[in-house]
Amino acid sequence: NYYDLENIEQTLDAFSEAVDIEIENEGTIHISVFLKTGWFHEDQNELKIKKMCADIANYFVKKLDEINKGLKSETAFYQREFIEKRYKENLFDLQKAESDLKFFQESNKMIFLSEQALASIELAATIKAQLLASEIELGVSKKLLNSSHHEIILLENQILELEQQLNKINYGSDSSKSNDYFPTFSKVPDLGLQLGRLTREVTIQNTLFTFLTQQLEEAKINEMKDTPTIQILDKAVVPNIKHHPKRFLIIISTIFSTFLIVIFYLLFIENKLSERRDFL
Repeated sequence: NYYDLENIEQTLDAFSEAVDIEIENEGTIHISVFLKTGWFHEDQNELKIKKMCADIANYFVKKLDEINKGLKSETAFYQREFIEKRYKENLFDLQKAESDLKFFQESNKMIFLSEQALASIELAATIKAQLLASEIELGVSKKLLNSSHHEIILLENQILELEQQLNKINYGSDSSKSNDYFPTFSKVPDLGLQLGRLTREVTIQNTLFTFLTQQLEEAKINEMKDTPTIQILDKAVVPNIKHHPKRFLIIISTIFSTFLIVIFYLLFIENKLSERRDFL
């Protein structure tokens, strides 16, 4: 209605020239809206255009906040969905690991492990938790980003490195100059090896259970969170000073146009009088 155009595409094209959006160095977004009144207009129409400028600028901010909230909610949904699935798997794995360890200890009368073996188990559990956290982050990122995105490549490399560390704890290093402080499970005697593996599995699953429980609660909270994503430093208000058209230019233009019309009119009258005198 304002631009008096037939469709939204033409309107957006014309409207784009009336909006100026700047992103400053520190990340602050500055929005300016310029709408015009006619050369000759009522005061009521001018007030309406001023208010429209402020409303449009504030509308941009509102929509930006809504989009940011939607993206955050979508990310939180994927994260919660991914963690929830992994959490259910972990519950089953934990129950199985505890049952297997209990059965082995009762069958072989073995309860204790050496301090070094327990240290290796704790280290393996920590690395496994880090690995799971990276896998969750990668799974969520793959739903939101392109496979060639640098964040996905970084996460894949991180997962590969953690898997290598975990494999090193299980089977040792190929280097003959290895200075490991923790014994590998492949060097533990047979029954001790089995007990170590079963104990390690229970410890890992317990660590993952704690981690996943925390992550699941955080994901649920983030999914329902509706906090503002932007901070408004200076809300748009109705402008006091008119940008366009300039009243001074209107007055000058009117005076100049009137002067020209009067000159031409006088010349026209003078010409007519001269023709009459010549005729007489």
